[in-house]
Amino acid sequence: MKKRSLLKTMLLLCALVAGSGSVWAETATKTEGFETATKGSTYNSTQAYTTAQSDCGIAWTMYYGTVSSDVKLAGSQSAQMRWYSSAKTNYGYIANTTPVNGLSNIAFKAKVSNVALKMEVSYSSNGTNWTVLATKTFENTNEASCSYDIPSGNKYVKIGVSSSGTAPSSGNYKLTIDNVVFSYTTHELTFSATNGSIAITDGDVTVISGSQVAEGTTLNVVASGNAGYAFDEWSVTGTGSSVANTSNASTTFNMGTANATLTAIFVEDNTEYTVTCNDASYG
Repeated sequence: MKKRSLLKTMLLLCALVAGSGSVWAETATKTEGFETATKGSTYNSTQAYTTAQSDCGIAWTMYYGTVSSDVKLAGSQSAQMRWYSSAKTNYGYIANTTPVNGLSNIAFKAKVSNVALKMEVSYSSNGTNWTVLATKTFENTNEASCSYDIPSGNKYVKIGVSSSGTAPSSGNYKLTIDNVVFSYTTHELTFSATNGSIAITDGDVTVISGSQVAEGTTLNVVASGNAGYAFDEWSVTGTGSSVANTSNASTTFNMGTANATLTAIFVEDNTEYTVTCNDASYG
């Protein structure tokens, strides 16, 4: 039986979570130039670009388009979507399939082959249900710089041809994008342990004290007591932050929308054992 001692060892984990106005907030970026994606020439099918083909560790899916070196905007190749006169209800687009936690802004270069084509930018929290953020009308066919703030809590962005444009009467229109920059807000994550230790991982990556962690990130946390101490419970403060199981030493912690503190509480391990002795023969 484990008894609660008056003397508790506190294992303190201070997670300074992404929140607007916080002086601890930092902005990190991921840039996709499509240089390492496999380029192709077939535009009327769905293309998938895995994490291994990405410049920044973000996987993509593309509909009615491909990565090509034709009319590139930067580097050696760009992402290009088509709108065909023979398939006027199929609107080419590209969307990230790897979530970007704490996403706050997306910026990129764009160009159209005909100003009759309009571009649409949408966002999603789950990669399935999309909300239109903006529709852009191009004044000419020159390269344009685009930047859009993403509402908090969303992790996916889709850029593509808008149905509000004028469909081609023959041939096709082309939407080209490149140098996509994802900006996301992070906060410092610090932790320490007394009479115990804590291990934190983000997937296969070990998180060290002082790391920057994005809002919405789920971390694996494991608390281990030194000899004579046993884990008791987790305590969490901070808007939106939580652990999956407060009584389990091995659980997950989710970054909320404000500074957070996660405390692992240890108690002296006063476990009692019952010893039974059997009568020995000839003794």
